[in-house]
Amino acid sequence: MAKFLINDDCCREQPGNGDSENKDCLDNWKKQLEEVCNEFNIKSAITQQSKAAYENSQAWEAKLENWKKIIEESDKKAKEIIRVLGFFLAQIKTVCKNAKCTNKTIEMLLCLVKSIYDCLATYDENNPGLKKQIEELKKLLNCLTNVKDDVKAEVLKCIEAYEEKIIVVCETQDATLNKLLETLKCAQLLYAAICDKEDGLKVKIKNMQLTFEGKLENHESSSGTNSESQSTAQVGHCDPEDEAYPCADKDIGCEGLFPIDANPYTSKISQDFTKADVRTKELEELWIANKKESDKTLSKKNSLKEAIDAAEAAKSGK
Repeated sequence: MAKFLINDDCCREQPGNGDSENKDCLDNWKKQLEEVCNEFNIKSAITQQSKAAYENSQAWEAKLENWKKIIEESDKKAKEIIRVLGFFLAQIKTVCKNAKCTNKTIEMLLCLVKSIYDCLATYDENNPGLKKQIEELKKLLNCLTNVKDDVKAEVLKCIEAYEEKIIVVCETQDATLNKLLETLKCAQLLYAAICDKEDGLKVKIKNMQLTFEGKLENHESSSGTNSESQSTAQVGHCDPEDEAYPCADKDIGCEGLFPIDANPYTSKISQDFTKADVRTKELEELWIANKKESDKTLSKKNSLKEAIDAAEAAKSGK
């Protein structure tokens, strides 16, 4: 190898090529090395740039994939919430039906009990109650002259015993009616809290269900805000062909519209993920191709450097 490098006749150009100057192989190699080094620096920079673009696209694709998974999980949970709310709403409807019947039954019971007490009391002299009638009966018995005193006393004793029971019943009127009224009040409040058409639990659960289904009338998502949010979603759209690709996180914002699976944001994320996946593969292929070119140039650079080092060592050893 040293003898070959010392004898550099092979490096000298043959006469007749228009250049009589002899060129030393070592000088040519050094010149080639300088050119190859410049070429390698350029290709290496291109490779690093393509690698950075690939890694950025890969990171963006991973974010989109993560968002897509979160959206899909959220959609599953939202549908489960709708199912549970539907079941709960069916139970509430049954409770409302029973509560309505209960209120009506308590009202009927209250009216029946009150009518019993009304039979005992006297509100009109022309229509005396049972208590007044017993008093009149006792007076009539005392006025009888054709009845023996012992018989009269026995009859009066029975009437007075009955009168005492009637009096006991009359004394329970206030307490009994108050309890029934309190019970009716509680039943009506319970019915209103659950079944009121404007502010009851039933309508709140129904509105919640409609919200998750995206069917609630006059909801914020159905108002003008919806158009504005959709416009914002269009502004935040990220195209792999844009110079700004991959997008910044702030350019993509979830609008939170229900139903999730029919939300423009959901389809946009899915489309962006598909495009990012294709773009990432393209950038990976470009990076690999650039790296091969860069590695080839590096190999050429290293070969020239080794040859120059060997040549210089051979010359110094002559």
